Amino acid sequence: FTAGVTDLKPGEPVLLEGPYGNFSFTKMHRLHQIWVAGGIGITPFLAMARSLDPILKYRVTLYYIIKTESEAVFLDELEAVSKQHEHFKVIPIFTHLQGRPTGTVIITGKRVKHTDVRISGPAMMMNTTRRHVGVGGVPLHHIFTGHFIWS
Repeated sequence: FTAGVTDLKPGEPVLLEGPYGNFSFTKMHRLHQIWVAGGIGITPFLAMARSLDPILKYRVTLYYIIKTESEAVFLDELEAVSKQHEHFKVIPIFTHLQGRPTGTVIITGKRVKHTDVRISGPAMMMNTTRRHVGVGGVPLHHIFTGHFIWS
């Protein structure tokens, strides 16, 4: 589909649908949440961070996993959100310096049995992270992944 967008002419009518799915922090059961974003997987979390209401008591830690500092295109905005929302914390992980995080890094110090985990990014990263945080004690029914799949 994306390749065909370039064939559109200015002013040509289009029909848009969506959004699809329910990858939203408000549909989760627990107020304590861990968000793990790899690469382009930051996009749903960016939208969620923008919509956080400081009055609501969500406690969110976002791990933003990118290879280099230059790829962290939304980090400044996310850090600005964290300054406005005392219960939102963003932790960038630059894999070229720090390596890929393990589940232990992600859940250390968290009340894992009372925390929901959202993961979005490349399939291999999501599968590995899901396995790691599951082994670390997060119940599997507390772990949710966002897949970019069109059918």
